[in-house]
Amino acid sequence: MHWFYMELIRFINMGGYARYVWPAYGFALVILLFSVYMPSREHKKILRKLRKEI
Repeated sequence: MHWFYMELIRFINMGGYARYVWPAYGFALVILLFSVYMPSREHKKILRKLRKEI
């Protein structure tokens, strides 16, 4: 089991580039979540507007 933790630490460290890689992953995740959230918000807004008009 000890080798598993060593490999996990090596993966998380990303060969010394962790300070660049993990923030990039985080930024990409935020952008992806934003690109899903905003259209769904606009869709709900349009549906509410259409319901008021009918």
